[in-house]
This record gives sequence, structure tokens and C-alpha cells, in this order.
Amino acid sequence: MSNEKTTAFQQLNIWKAIIPVLLGIAVVFYFFWSKFDKEAFDQIEWNSFLALCLLLALIVTILRIFSFMYRVYVLSNKKLKLKQTFNVIMIWEFVSAATPFAAGGTAIAPILLT
Repeated sequence: MSNEKTTAFQQLNIWKAIIPVLLGIAVVFYFFWSKFDKEAFDQIEWNSFLALCLLLALIVTILRIFSFMYRVYVLSNKKLKLKQTFNVIMIWEFVSAATPFAAGGTAIAPILLT
């Protein structure tokens, strides 16, 4: 079994992963800068309430990640460490975002994690 995993990792080419990521980032920056409306951005009232809302959104997102990490930790019968559960959740989130719902979406994540 370890030979199969070794050959799979040996076949991975880092450029096959980096090029699509860089291309995706370039497209995001292009769309952001081409659609950026300075007047609408200037209308945002930057005050303490907005900062509080952004901070609250960040805290809730972090709590969500830690909740998922704890869930994976419990489901693994406490065999995985904190860093391992974080890696599992990040892979899970990436797979959920990268695969469309019609192709399995979140349901395919456990298959890719094994």
C-alpha cells in the first residue's frame, strides 16, 4: 500500500498545481481591478461599527474552522493532532470549493482525503 502512495506522490508535478493557481489569482485580480468602482468604495463609512462587524465575521469564521477541526478530531477517535485536523479541513474546504455540486462537491471530499 505504501508503494502505491509513494508512486502517486512521485508523479505529482508542482508546476501542474502552481500554474492553475497563479492563473486563477491573475483572473481574480483582473476582474477586481476592471470592475472596481472608486466612488462606491469612497461611500463606505469606515467607522468602529464596521470594524466591529468585520472582526465579528473573522471570529465566526475562525470558530467555524475550529469546530470542524474538533469534529474531525472526535471522528478520528482522537488519533489526529491539531495540525493534522487543520490540514484535513483545509483540503476538505478546497475540494468543496473546487468540485462542482453536480460532480459530488462536498460528498467527494472524504474520498479524496483517504
